[in-house]
Parts: sequence; C-alpha cells; structure tokens
Amino acid sequence: MCFFAIILYKSLSINIFSILFLDYKSILVESFTKQRQSALGEFLGTVIGGIYEGIRTEKFDGESDFFEVVKRTHKYLMEMINEFICQKD
Repeated sequence: MCFFAIILYKSLSINIFSILFLDYKSILVESFTKQRQSALGEFLGTVIGGIYEGIRTEKFDGESDFFEVVKRTHKYLMEMINEFICQKD
C-alpha cells in the first residue's frame, strides 16, 4: 500500500467510524417530502421524497446483477483507493 493510500485510509476510518454511530429517526414520508420541497424546490423535493418512500417500503431491496454485468466481484474501498492513488503511469 503506498503512503498516500495509508493516510487516506486513516482519514476515512475516522469518518466512517463517526458515520456508524449516527442515529436514524424515522419520519412520515409526507413530512420528509415537505421538508425536502422547502429546501430543494417542489420538483426535486418530490423526487427525493419518492426515493425515501421507496427505501422505507423496501422497493429497492432487489437482487444485484453486478457480477453478471461487470464480470467481477465488488472491490473493497481500500482496493479502489490503492488502484487509484498508487497507479503507475
């Protein structure tokens, strides 16, 4: 692992650690949509509200066809960072 990847990894580890301990507070779809509409405008707020509703009702909980499409398994975050930062020209 190259030096820059190690530094980035340590930085990401701290950020990911703080994200893991976020609290999730479920709210009604209608309330969330109104909040997003006031912040982002009616159109985009409605789109984001629809995505939130789909996540809450598990409409996006489908089977992945990632391997079939790209012919490889998912890469770990550090593997991608290593390839990007430490790539040889």
